[in-house]
Amino acid sequence: MDFTINKYRELVSALKDAGYEFVTYAEYAEGRRAEKLVVMRHDVDMSVERARRLAEVENEMEVKASYYFREKFIGDDVVCIASLGHEVGYHYEELVTEKGDVERAYVRFMRNVCALRELVDVKTITMHGAPTSRFDSKEMWRV
Repeated sequence: MDFTINKYRELVSALKDAGYEFVTYAEYAEGRRAEKLVVMRHDVDMSVERARRLAEVENEMEVKASYYFREKFIGDDVVCIASLGHEVGYHYEELVTEKGDVERAYVRFMRNVCALRELVDVKTITMHGAPTSRFDSKEMWRV
C-alpha cells in the first residue's frame, strides 16, 4: 500500500473530480448534507508534522478535513492547522491513561479540552482506542 502525500493528492483529486464535497465532522454533525459527501478525519497519533503537511496539501487543494489531536500534541501546530480552515477536535484517552479512575479521567479530560479551546474552537471529540488496555475511554460517559 502507498501512503505517500502524492497518493493522497491523487485520492483527493479523484474524489473532487467525481463531484464529492468535503465537509468537516462538525459540519456533518450539524446537519450538512450533500448527494456526494466526504468527511475526511485525521487522528493525529504519531506525527504532528505529517498532519500539518496533510493540512497544507488539503488547503492547497481547497478541501477541508477534521483533525483530532491527542493530549501530547496540543500546541502551535494545532493553531496552524485550524488557520488553514480545518476543524480541530480532541482525541481523548483519559480513562486508559488514568487506569480506570473515572473522576481523575474526567478532570484530565476537562483540563485538556480547556487547553485546546484556549487555542482553537473545539466542537467535536473522538475517542482514541487502546486495544491492549482493559479500559475503554467511552465508559467515562456512562457515569
